Amino acid sequence: MNTETHMTKLFDELLELFEDGEDDEFELAYEKTKGVGHEFVLETDESEEWDESEIEGYSEFPTVTQACKLLLGNVVVAKWDRQFGIEMIDGTHTGGGGEWRPFRLDDNERRDIENMLELIDLGIIDPDVPEPRK
Repeated sequence: MNTETHMTKLFDELLELFEDGEDDEFELAYEKTKGVGHEFVLETDESEEWDESEIEGYSEFPTVTQACKLLLGNVVVAKWDRQFGIEMIDGTHTGGGGEWRPFRLDDNERRDIENMLELIDLGIIDPDVPEPRK
């Protein structure tokens, strides 16, 4: 069995343990995997796109796409994208102010992987999203 096939199979087994709610077994299996030198490495890359705004006072709103690549033993075992926008949060509900906060736009099917990574303290840091242009 070649390295790529082996790492992909190992990743699938680890993800299945996690999805089955076997957190202790998952963590033990991952520790054994790390013990032989195969750790998860997460790589991310962000890009911005600006869309014309329909909101008065703003010309464009950003969308930040975060491309994620997960490696195990130097083999890419998963790739997915996460998208973020920005919205005004007015805690006073008066319309007199507030702050811009990023929020997740995509309905990603890879949340299983993201949750698994959080369990081993390899959570993905959300990208910075710039404020809309006026």
